[in-house]
Amino acid sequence: MKYTFLLIALALFTFSCSEEDVKAALEQDAPIVIDKTYDVDLSEDDPKTITKEESFSTSISGLTVTDVKIEELTISVENYSSSIGSVKLNELSFTLEGTNTSWSITDVDISTANDAFTVNVLEDLASAIISTYEEHLLSNPEAKFILSGTVSDVPVSFDLKLYMKLTVTGRPS
Repeated sequence: MKYTFLLIALALFTFSCSEEDVKAALEQDAPIVIDKTYDVDLSEDDPKTITKEESFSTSISGLTVTDVKIEELTISVENYSSSIGSVKLNELSFTLEGTNTSWSITDVDISTANDAFTVNVLEDLASAIISTYEEHLLSNPEAKFILSGTVSDVPVSFDLKLYMKLTVTGRPS
């Protein structure tokens, strides 16, 4: 009697679950966090440009990646210091290499940002750009982002912080 019930339950389960249901049940999420602080220290003789690059990977050992979602993306300026009055961040662009799209902030007076200027990039990015970034990361697990920009004057020093949280979904491989 027990075995009959188990066989009936197994048959019902087998025929009621599609292959997609079984795959979905096996999927796992893995977070990837990039939390970087870049020291920007430009003297009087330096050009007024900033370029910072970071390589990262969305591949997870033991998983065949099926989806990549950008959960958080913030850029902030902290610990500002300058011997001159006012310095602006003329432009700061965030680019995911290979996507031919970027996002920029312009004309931010970082000298009056009260030691913490933060931009939640996801709030400002169009959903099409976010989708482009996510699709690119799904098909190109080895990636690089580039932060580039200019300041209005030198000397200036500050920390440029980038925080990016991704959720990678995949099936055991």
